[in-house]
Amino acid sequence: MRYFLFGGDTYYAEGGAHDFIGYGKKLDDLFESAKRLDVDWFHILDTETLKIVCASKEQAHGAKPGTDL
Repeated sequence: MRYFLFGGDTYYAEGGAHDFIGYGKKLDDLFESAKRLDVDWFHILDTETLKIVCASKEQAHGAKPGTDL
């Protein structure tokens, strides 16, 4: 899968894989899923570019949206 969705209910980074919610082939579909979830924050990682390509305004533990890996 190309895109990975991470998110959570708290603003504390609980540890990488623990924040993993799902994956998909289409960014738009994953973004729509993220909006429907009852989470305080989310971001979507492009596994080909290793960049966060979509994110909520607020992020866990003060991380900046769009931060590259």
